Amino acid sequence: HGVRDPMSEESRYPFYVLIETSGSNSTHDQEKLEAFLEETFAEELIENGVLAQDGGQMEAFWQLREGLPEAVIKAGKVNFKYDVSLPLANYYQLVEAT
Repeated sequence: HGVRDPMSEESRYPFYVLIETSGSNSTHDQEKLEAFLEETFAEELIENGVLAQDGGQMEAFWQLREGLPEAVIKAGKVNFKYDVSLPLANYYQLVEAT
């Protein structure tokens, strides 16, 4: 399949982060994620961000992320892909911190 650059020139950044959360209360989860983003914007840790508004957008984000290694290789670049995971025992500490 073809690979196209979905980012406009003004929306390109040196790094991108894809965060997925899933908890027992989606409203609470959404509020926590929005608070996290507001804080990181205020602290100028991030310059831009978007939240998926539905399952289709979430799937599109993951398709973009999963297509990156192929696109990078086709562009003749070195492929770096970092997935970060936490031990289950540390998840709640992350929730409390955010």
